[in-house]
Amino acid sequence: MKDHLLAVTVNSRLLAASSNLLRCLKPPRFSSSTSGVDLLKQTHAKLLRNGELDDTLTAGKLVADIASSHPSNLPYAHSLFERIPPPLNAFIWNSMIRGYAHSAFPEESLSLYRSMLARGYSPNNYTFPFLLRASARLADHRVGLSLHASLVRRGLDRLDPFIQTSLVSFYASVGSVEVARWVFDHSPMKDVTSWNALMKGYIACDRHADALRLFRAMRGQVDADEITMLSVVSACAHLGALGVGRGFALNGLAKEALDLFSEMQLAGVNADSVTLTGVLSACSHAGLVDEGLRVLKRMKTDYHVEPAIEHYGCAVDLLGRAGRLEQALDLIRTSPMRPDVVVWGALLVACRVYKNLELGELVAREMLDLDPHHAGARVFLSNVYAASGEWDRVQEVRSSMKEQKIYKPPGSSLMEMGVRSHIQDDRRDREDAEPQGPQASNQGCANYTCESEYQNNTF
Repeated sequence: MKDHLLAVTVNSRLLAASSNLLRCLKPPRFSSSTSGVDLLKQTHAKLLRNGELDDTLTAGKLVADIASSHPSNLPYAHSLFERIPPPLNAFIWNSMIRGYAHSAFPEESLSLYRSMLARGYSPNNYTFPFLLRASARLADHRVGLSLHASLVRRGLDRLDPFIQTSLVSFYASVGSVEVARWVFDHSPMKDVTSWNALMKGYIACDRHADALRLFRAMRGQVDADEITMLSVVSACAHLGALGVGRGFALNGLAKEALDLFSEMQLAGVNADSVTLTGVLSACSHAGLVDEGLRVLKRMKTDYHVEPAIEHYGCAVDLLGRAGRLEQALDLIRTSPMRPDVVVWGALLVACRVYKNLELGELVAREMLDLDPHHAGARVFLSNVYAASGEWDRVQEVRSSMKEQKIYKPPGSSLMEMGVRSHIQDDRRDREDAEPQGPQASNQGCANYTCESEYQNNTF
Protein backbone atom coordinates (compact mmCIF):
# COMPACT_ATOMS: atom_id res chain seq x y z
CA MET A 1 0.00 0.00 0.00
CA LYS A 2 2.79 2.38 0.90
CA ASP A 3 4.54 1.50 -2.34
CA HIS A 4 1.35 2.25 -4.28
CA LEU A 5 0.90 5.62 -2.57
CA LEU A 6 4.55 6.45 -3.21
CA ALA A 7 4.14 5.60 -6.90
CA VAL A 8 1.01 7.76 -7.16
CA THR A 9 2.81 10.66 -5.47
CA VAL A 10 5.84 10.35 -7.76
CA ASN A 11 3.67 10.09 -10.86
CA SER A 12 1.65 13.14 -9.82
CA ARG A 13 4.80 15.15 -9.31
CA LEU A 14 6.20 13.97 -12.64
CA LEU A 15 2.95 14.95 -14.37
CA ALA A 16 3.04 18.39 -12.78
CA ALA A 17 6.68 18.79 -13.73
CA SER A 18 5.88 17.76 -17.31
CA SER A 19 3.09 20.31 -17.48
CA ASN A 20 5.40 23.05 -16.22
CA LEU A 21 8.09 21.95 -18.64
CA LEU A 22 5.61 22.18 -21.50
CA ARG A 23 4.82 25.76 -20.53
CA CYS A 24 8.50 26.67 -20.42
CA LEU A 25 9.43 24.61 -23.42
CA LYS A 26 10.60 26.55 -26.43
CA PRO A 27 9.83 24.36 -29.46
CA PRO A 28 12.75 23.75 -31.81
CA ARG A 29 13.28 26.02 -34.77
CA PHE A 30 11.64 24.52 -37.80
CA SER A 31 12.78 24.61 -41.38
CA SER A 32 10.52 25.12 -44.36
CA SER A 33 10.82 21.43 -45.23
CA THR A 34 7.81 19.12 -45.10
CA SER A 35 9.17 17.28 -42.06
CA GLY A 36 9.69 20.57 -40.24
CA VAL A 37 6.15 21.76 -40.90
CA ASP A 38 4.76 18.36 -39.87
CA LEU A 39 6.66 18.49 -36.59
CA LEU A 40 5.39 22.00 -36.01
CA LYS A 41 1.80 20.86 -36.54
CA GLN A 42 2.32 17.92 -34.20
CA THR A 43 3.54 20.29 -31.49
CA HIS A 44 0.52 22.51 -32.07
CA ALA A 45 -1.85 19.52 -31.89
CA LYS A 46 -0.28 18.31 -28.64
CA LEU A 47 -0.73 21.73 -27.07
CA LEU A 48 -4.35 21.80 -28.21
CA ARG A 49 -5.07 18.37 -26.74
CA ASN A 50 -3.56 19.38 -23.42
CA GLY A 51 -5.45 22.66 -23.39
CA GLU A 52 -2.17 24.54 -23.22
CA LEU A 53 -3.12 27.08 -25.90
CA ASP A 54 -5.56 28.63 -23.44
CA ASP A 55 -2.48 29.85 -21.61
CA THR A 56 -1.39 33.10 -23.27
CA LEU A 57 2.27 32.62 -22.36
CA THR A 58 2.51 29.14 -23.89
CA ALA A 59 0.56 30.18 -26.99
CA GLY A 60 2.75 33.24 -27.35
CA LYS A 61 5.92 31.17 -27.20
CA LEU A 62 4.59 28.84 -29.88
CA VAL A 63 3.63 31.75 -32.14
CA ALA A 64 7.00 33.40 -31.55
CA ASP A 65 8.93 30.29 -32.50
CA ILE A 66 6.83 29.63 -35.59
CA ALA A 67 7.12 33.25 -36.72
CA SER A 68 10.90 33.22 -36.34
CA SER A 69 11.47 29.74 -37.80
CA HIS A 70 11.09 30.56 -41.49
CA PRO A 71 9.18 33.20 -43.50
CA SER A 72 7.10 30.48 -45.17
CA ASN A 73 5.58 29.64 -41.77
CA LEU A 74 4.34 33.19 -41.13
CA PRO A 75 0.78 32.58 -42.43
CA TYR A 76 0.50 29.63 -40.05
CA ALA A 77 1.83 31.75 -37.17
CA HIS A 78 -0.58 34.54 -38.07
CA SER A 79 -3.56 32.18 -38.01
CA LEU A 80 -2.58 31.01 -34.52
CA PHE A 81 -2.00 34.61 -33.47
CA GLU A 82 -5.55 35.55 -34.48
CA ARG A 83 -6.98 32.72 -32.35
CA ILE A 84 -5.24 33.65 -29.11
CA PRO A 85 -7.86 35.05 -26.73
CA PRO A 86 -7.29 38.56 -25.40
CA PRO A 87 -5.60 40.18 -23.69
CA LEU A 88 -2.47 39.78 -25.80
CA ASN A 89 0.82 40.81 -24.30
CA ALA A 90 3.49 42.87 -26.06
CA PHE A 91 5.67 39.78 -26.50
CA ILE A 92 3.12 38.16 -28.83
CA TRP A 93 2.66 41.33 -30.88
CA ASN A 94 6.41 41.83 -31.12
CA SER A 95 6.93 38.25 -32.26
CA MET A 96 4.64 38.71 -35.24
CA ILE A 97 5.96 42.19 -36.05
CA ARG A 98 9.51 40.86 -35.92
CA GLY A 99 8.68 37.91 -38.17
CA TYR A 100 7.20 40.12 -40.88
CA ALA A 101 10.01 42.69 -40.57
CA HIS A 102 12.48 39.96 -41.56
CA SER A 103 10.26 38.52 -44.29
CA ALA A 104 9.45 39.50 -47.86
CA PHE A 105 6.39 41.36 -46.55
CA PRO A 106 7.73 44.04 -44.17
CA GLU A 107 4.63 46.16 -44.79
CA GLU A 108 2.68 43.62 -42.70
CA SER A 109 4.73 44.68 -39.67
CA LEU A 110 3.40 48.22 -40.00
CA SER A 111 -0.13 46.92 -40.53
CA LEU A 112 0.11 44.90 -37.30
CA TYR A 113 1.44 47.96 -35.49
CA ARG A 114 -1.58 50.00 -36.57
CA SER A 115 -3.86 47.15 -35.45
CA MET A 116 -2.02 47.00 -32.14
CA LEU A 117 -2.67 50.68 -31.48
CA ALA A 118 -6.28 50.47 -32.66
CA ARG A 119 -6.98 47.64 -30.20
CA GLY A 120 -5.56 49.61 -27.29
CA TYR A 121 -2.22 47.85 -26.83
CA SER A 122 0.95 49.83 -26.16
CA PRO A 123 4.24 49.14 -27.96
CA ASN A 124 7.41 48.89 -25.92
CA ASN A 125 11.11 49.39 -26.51
CA TYR A 126 11.33 46.02 -28.31
CA THR A 127 8.59 46.91 -30.80
CA PHE A 128 10.19 49.94 -32.44
CA PRO A 129 13.47 48.40 -33.67
CA PHE A 130 11.46 45.84 -35.67
CA LEU A 131 9.23 48.60 -37.08
CA LEU A 132 12.25 50.70 -38.02
CA ARG A 133 13.76 47.70 -39.78
CA ALA A 134 10.55 47.22 -41.75
CA SER A 135 10.49 50.93 -42.67
CA ALA A 136 14.11 50.75 -43.80
CA ARG A 137 13.41 47.77 -46.01
CA LEU A 138 10.47 49.63 -47.53
CA ALA A 139 12.61 52.79 -47.85
CA ASP A 140 9.66 54.61 -46.25
CA HIS A 141 11.19 57.78 -44.85
CA ARG A 142 7.83 59.21 -43.79
CA VAL A 143 6.89 56.21 -41.62
CA GLY A 144 10.35 56.16 -40.07
CA LEU A 145 10.04 59.81 -39.08
CA SER A 146 6.63 59.09 -37.55
CA LEU A 147 8.09 56.20 -35.54
CA HIS A 148 10.94 58.41 -34.35
CA ALA A 149 8.40 61.01 -33.21
CA SER A 150 6.50 58.30 -31.30
CA LEU A 151 9.72 57.26 -29.60
CA VAL A 152 10.38 60.84 -28.51
CA ARG A 153 6.84 61.24 -27.17
CA ARG A 154 7.18 58.02 -25.18
CA GLY A 155 10.62 58.98 -23.88
CA LEU A 156 12.22 55.88 -25.40
CA ASP A 157 14.51 57.57 -27.90
CA ARG A 158 17.56 57.91 -25.63
CA LEU A 159 17.07 55.19 -23.05
CA ASP A 160 17.76 52.06 -25.09
CA PRO A 161 21.00 51.52 -27.05
CA PHE A 162 19.19 49.04 -29.31
CA ILE A 163 16.68 51.73 -30.28
CA GLN A 164 19.51 54.22 -30.89
CA THR A 165 21.24 51.76 -33.19
CA SER A 166 17.98 51.03 -35.01
CA LEU A 167 17.46 54.75 -35.64
CA VAL A 168 21.01 55.13 -36.96
CA SER A 169 20.53 52.12 -39.21
CA PHE A 170 17.18 53.38 -40.50
CA TYR A 171 18.35 56.89 -41.39
CA ALA A 172 21.56 55.56 -42.93
CA SER A 173 19.70 53.03 -45.06
CA VAL A 174 17.30 55.63 -46.49
CA GLY A 175 20.15 57.97 -47.39
CA SER A 176 19.78 60.47 -44.52
CA VAL A 177 23.32 59.97 -43.28
CA GLU A 178 23.53 63.44 -41.73
CA VAL A 179 20.52 62.66 -39.53
CA ALA A 180 22.00 59.23 -38.81
CA ARG A 181 25.23 60.91 -37.75
CA TRP A 182 23.33 63.34 -35.49
CA VAL A 183 21.53 60.45 -33.77
CA PHE A 184 24.82 58.57 -33.48
CA ASP A 185 26.66 61.53 -31.97
CA HIS A 186 23.90 62.05 -29.39
CA SER A 187 23.72 58.39 -28.36
CA PRO A 188 24.91 57.92 -24.78
CA MET A 189 26.12 54.39 -25.53
CA LYS A 190 27.68 53.24 -28.80
CA ASP A 191 28.39 49.57 -29.49
CA VAL A 192 29.99 48.02 -32.55
CA THR A 193 26.58 47.59 -34.20
CA SER A 194 25.86 51.32 -34.18
CA TRP A 195 29.33 52.10 -35.58
CA ASN A 196 28.78 49.51 -38.32
CA ALA A 197 25.34 50.90 -39.17
CA LEU A 198 26.68 54.40 -39.76
CA MET A 199 29.69 53.08 -41.67
CA LYS A 200 27.44 51.08 -44.00
CA GLY A 201 25.32 54.19 -44.51
CA TYR A 202 28.35 56.20 -45.60
CA ILE A 203 29.36 53.47 -48.04
CA ALA A 204 25.83 53.21 -49.46
CA CYS A 205 25.93 56.96 -50.16
CA ASP A 206 29.38 56.72 -51.80
CA ARG A 207 30.99 58.59 -48.92
CA HIS A 208 33.82 56.11 -48.60
CA ALA A 209 36.35 58.56 -47.19
CA ASP A 210 33.89 59.36 -44.38
CA ALA A 211 33.54 55.62 -43.74
CA LEU A 212 37.30 55.28 -43.30
CA ARG A 213 37.42 58.36 -41.05
CA LEU A 214 34.70 56.80 -38.93
CA PHE A 215 36.69 53.59 -38.71
CA ARG A 216 39.74 55.51 -37.50
CA ALA A 217 37.60 57.20 -34.84
CA MET A 218 36.15 53.83 -33.87
CA ARG A 219 39.52 52.25 -33.09
CA GLY A 220 40.36 52.44 -29.43
CA GLN A 221 36.71 52.76 -28.42
CA VAL A 222 35.16 49.44 -29.45
CA ASP A 223 36.55 46.29 -31.02
CA ALA A 224 35.87 45.86 -34.72
CA ASP A 225 34.13 42.72 -35.92
CA GLU A 226 33.93 40.98 -39.30
CA ILE A 227 31.13 43.31 -40.47
CA THR A 228 33.34 46.31 -39.72
CA MET A 229 36.27 44.89 -41.63
CA LEU A 230 34.17 43.96 -44.66
CA SER A 231 32.89 47.56 -44.77
CA VAL A 232 36.45 48.87 -44.51
CA VAL A 233 37.62 46.66 -47.37
CA SER A 234 34.67 47.85 -49.49
CA ALA A 235 35.50 51.49 -48.79
CA CYS A 236 39.16 50.92 -49.60
CA ALA A 237 38.28 49.17 -52.85
CA HIS A 238 36.05 52.07 -53.90
CA LEU A 239 38.77 54.59 -53.14
CA GLY A 240 41.53 52.55 -54.69
CA ALA A 241 43.25 52.39 -51.30
CA LEU A 242 44.32 48.80 -51.79
CA GLY A 243 47.30 49.21 -49.48
CA VAL A 244 45.00 50.25 -46.64
CA GLY A 245 42.58 47.44 -47.39
CA ARG A 246 45.30 44.83 -47.40
CA GLY A 247 46.76 46.31 -44.23
CA PHE A 248 43.45 45.75 -42.50
CA ALA A 249 43.04 42.53 -44.57
CA LEU A 250 40.56 41.39 -42.03
CA ASN A 251 43.26 40.80 -39.37
CA GLY A 252 42.34 37.18 -38.76
CA LEU A 253 38.68 37.82 -39.57
CA ALA A 254 38.83 36.69 -43.20
CA LYS A 255 36.94 33.47 -42.52
CA GLU A 256 34.27 35.34 -40.56
CA ALA A 257 33.90 37.83 -43.41
CA LEU A 258 33.30 34.97 -45.84
CA ASP A 259 30.73 33.50 -43.46
CA LEU A 260 29.04 36.88 -43.43
CA PHE A 261 29.05 36.89 -47.24
CA SER A 262 27.26 33.53 -47.17
CA GLU A 263 24.69 34.95 -44.76
CA MET A 264 24.17 37.90 -47.11
CA GLN A 265 23.40 35.48 -49.92
CA LEU A 266 20.96 33.49 -47.80
CA ALA A 267 19.23 36.72 -46.79
CA GLY A 268 18.84 37.70 -50.45
CA VAL A 269 21.21 40.68 -50.25
CA ASN A 270 22.76 41.32 -53.66
CA ALA A 271 26.55 41.53 -53.77
CA ASP A 272 28.01 44.34 -55.86
CA SER A 273 31.42 44.77 -57.47
CA VAL A 274 32.96 46.25 -54.32
CA THR A 275 31.61 43.52 -52.05
CA LEU A 276 33.07 40.86 -54.35
CA THR A 277 36.44 42.63 -54.31
CA GLY A 278 36.37 42.36 -50.53
CA VAL A 279 35.37 38.69 -50.74
CA LEU A 280 38.25 37.88 -53.11
CA SER A 281 40.66 39.75 -50.84
CA ALA A 282 39.37 37.80 -47.84
CA CYS A 283 39.83 34.52 -49.75
CA SER A 284 43.40 35.54 -50.52
CA HIS A 285 44.27 36.25 -46.90
CA ALA A 286 42.48 33.13 -45.65
CA GLY A 287 44.23 30.90 -48.20
CA LEU A 288 40.91 29.80 -49.71
CA VAL A 289 42.16 29.49 -53.28
CA ASP A 290 39.44 27.29 -54.74
CA GLU A 291 36.69 29.32 -53.09
CA GLY A 292 38.13 32.56 -54.47
CA LEU A 293 38.45 31.18 -58.00
CA ARG A 294 34.89 29.90 -57.77
CA VAL A 295 33.66 33.39 -56.85
CA LEU A 296 35.55 34.91 -59.79
CA LYS A 297 34.17 32.31 -62.20
CA ARG A 298 30.57 32.79 -61.04
CA MET A 299 30.57 36.59 -60.77
CA LYS A 300 28.70 37.15 -64.01
CA THR A 301 26.27 34.22 -63.81
CA ASP A 302 25.45 34.19 -60.09
CA TYR A 303 25.97 37.82 -59.03
CA HIS A 304 25.36 39.62 -62.36
CA VAL A 305 28.60 41.55 -61.92
CA GLU A 306 31.03 41.91 -64.82
CA PRO A 307 34.54 41.03 -63.57
CA ALA A 308 36.79 44.10 -63.59
CA ILE A 309 40.54 44.49 -63.49
CA GLU A 310 40.58 44.74 -59.68
CA HIS A 311 38.87 41.35 -59.40
CA TYR A 312 41.51 39.75 -61.60
CA GLY A 313 44.17 41.50 -59.53
CA CYS A 314 42.78 39.94 -56.35
CA ALA A 315 42.68 36.52 -58.04
CA VAL A 316 46.32 36.86 -59.15
CA ASP A 317 47.24 37.80 -55.58
CA LEU A 318 45.26 34.77 -54.37
CA LEU A 319 47.16 32.37 -56.63
CA GLY A 320 50.48 34.07 -55.98
CA ARG A 321 50.18 33.74 -52.22
CA ALA A 322 49.48 30.03 -52.68
CA GLY A 323 52.61 29.60 -54.81
CA ARG A 324 50.64 28.80 -57.96
CA LEU A 325 52.65 31.23 -60.07
CA GLU A 326 52.19 29.60 -63.48
CA GLN A 327 48.43 29.48 -62.94
CA ALA A 328 48.49 33.17 -61.98
CA LEU A 329 50.40 33.95 -65.19
CA ASP A 330 47.85 31.99 -67.24
CA LEU A 331 45.03 33.93 -65.59
CA ILE A 332 46.68 37.24 -66.51
CA ARG A 333 47.22 36.17 -70.11
CA THR A 334 43.70 34.83 -70.58
CA SER A 335 41.86 37.69 -68.85
CA PRO A 336 39.50 39.57 -71.19
CA MET A 337 41.15 42.91 -70.38
CA ARG A 338 44.71 44.15 -70.56
CA PRO A 339 46.42 43.74 -67.17
CA ASP A 340 47.75 46.87 -65.51
CA VAL A 341 50.83 47.42 -63.38
CA VAL A 342 48.97 46.50 -60.18
CA VAL A 343 47.98 43.08 -61.54
CA TRP A 344 51.50 42.33 -62.74
CA GLY A 345 52.83 43.68 -59.44
CA ALA A 346 50.82 41.14 -57.45
CA LEU A 347 52.57 38.37 -59.39
CA LEU A 348 55.96 40.07 -59.01
CA VAL A 349 55.62 40.00 -55.22
CA ALA A 350 54.85 36.28 -55.37
CA CYS A 351 57.90 35.70 -57.58
CA ARG A 352 60.05 37.42 -54.97
CA VAL A 353 58.55 35.40 -52.10
CA TYR A 354 58.96 32.07 -53.91
CA LYS A 355 62.33 33.09 -55.45
CA ASN A 356 61.20 32.39 -59.02
CA LEU A 357 63.72 34.69 -60.67
CA GLU A 358 63.05 33.57 -64.24
CA LEU A 359 59.35 34.33 -64.09
CA GLY A 360 60.06 37.44 -62.05
CA GLU A 361 62.26 38.83 -64.82
CA LEU A 362 59.46 38.30 -67.34
CA VAL A 363 56.92 39.99 -65.04
CA ALA A 364 59.23 42.92 -64.29
CA ARG A 365 59.73 43.53 -68.02
CA GLU A 366 55.97 43.49 -68.57
CA MET A 367 55.62 46.08 -65.82
CA LEU A 368 58.32 48.27 -67.34
CA ASP A 369 56.57 48.13 -70.71
CA LEU A 370 53.53 49.63 -68.98
CA ASP A 371 55.43 51.97 -66.66
CA PRO A 372 59.09 52.51 -67.59
CA HIS A 373 59.67 54.44 -64.35
CA HIS A 374 58.42 51.74 -61.98
CA ALA A 375 61.12 51.52 -59.30
CA GLY A 376 60.03 48.18 -57.87
CA ALA A 377 60.31 46.39 -61.21
CA ARG A 378 63.75 47.86 -61.91
CA VAL A 379 65.10 46.90 -58.48
CA PHE A 380 63.77 43.38 -58.93
CA LEU A 381 65.57 43.12 -62.29
CA SER A 382 68.74 44.33 -60.61
CA ASN A 383 68.39 41.60 -57.99
CA VAL A 384 67.78 38.94 -60.65
CA TYR A 385 70.94 39.94 -62.50
CA ALA A 386 72.91 40.05 -59.25
CA ALA A 387 71.76 36.53 -58.39
CA SER A 388 73.00 35.37 -61.80
CA GLY A 389 76.32 37.16 -61.42
CA GLU A 390 75.60 39.47 -64.36
CA TRP A 391 77.13 42.52 -62.74
CA ASP A 392 77.38 44.51 -65.96
CA ARG A 393 73.60 44.33 -66.34
CA VAL A 394 73.19 45.19 -62.65
CA GLN A 395 75.25 48.32 -63.19
CA GLU A 396 73.27 49.12 -66.33
CA VAL A 397 69.96 49.03 -64.45
CA ARG A 398 71.30 51.08 -61.56
CA SER A 399 72.90 53.68 -63.79
CA SER A 400 69.68 54.01 -65.76
CA MET A 401 67.72 54.55 -62.54
CA LYS A 402 70.21 57.15 -61.35
CA GLU A 403 70.14 59.04 -64.65
CA GLN A 404 66.34 59.08 -64.74
CA LYS A 405 66.13 59.94 -61.02
CA ILE A 406 64.14 56.78 -60.26
CA TYR A 407 64.52 55.86 -56.61
CA LYS A 408 63.25 52.95 -54.62
CA PRO A 409 61.57 54.39 -51.51
CA PRO A 410 63.26 53.11 -48.35
CA GLY A 411 61.44 50.70 -46.09
CA SER A 412 59.67 52.55 -43.31
CA SER A 413 56.72 52.48 -40.97
CA LEU A 414 54.18 55.28 -41.14
CA MET A 415 52.00 56.63 -38.34
CA GLU A 416 49.42 59.31 -39.16
CA MET A 417 48.46 61.86 -36.48
CA GLY A 418 46.14 64.48 -37.87
CA VAL A 419 47.94 66.09 -40.79
CA ARG A 420 51.37 64.86 -39.68
CA SER A 421 53.02 61.72 -41.02
CA HIS A 422 55.68 60.31 -38.67
CA ILE A 423 58.07 58.02 -40.52
CA GLN A 424 60.28 55.64 -38.56
CA ASP A 425 63.90 55.25 -39.82
CA ASP A 426 63.66 58.29 -42.08
CA ARG A 427 65.24 60.28 -39.20
CA ARG A 428 62.85 63.13 -39.70
CA ASP A 429 59.18 63.92 -39.29
CA ARG A 430 57.41 65.21 -42.33
CA GLU A 431 54.40 67.50 -41.97
CA ASP A 432 52.54 67.32 -45.23
CA ALA A 433 51.15 70.44 -46.79
CA GLU A 434 47.89 68.57 -47.19
CA PRO A 435 46.51 65.62 -45.24
CA GLN A 436 47.46 62.28 -46.75
CA GLY A 437 44.37 60.79 -48.34
CA PRO A 438 43.68 57.10 -48.82
CA GLN A 439 45.15 57.29 -52.32
CA ALA A 440 48.58 58.36 -51.07
CA SER A 441 51.27 57.67 -53.61
CA ASN A 442 53.21 55.31 -51.37
CA GLN A 443 50.71 52.47 -51.75
CA GLY A 444 52.59 51.01 -54.72
CA CYS A 445 55.85 50.91 -52.81
CA ALA A 446 54.34 48.72 -50.10
CA ASN A 447 53.42 46.16 -52.73
CA TYR A 448 56.50 46.09 -54.91
CA THR A 449 59.52 46.89 -52.75
CA CYS A 450 62.25 44.28 -53.34
CA GLU A 451 65.13 44.17 -50.90
CA SER A 452 68.49 43.42 -52.46
CA GLU A 453 70.10 40.34 -50.94
CA TYR A 454 73.39 40.96 -52.67
CA GLN A 455 74.27 44.62 -52.28
CA ASN A 456 73.70 47.12 -49.51
CA ASN A 457 72.97 49.95 -51.91
CA THR A 458 69.74 51.81 -51.24
CA PHE A 459 67.97 53.55 -54.10
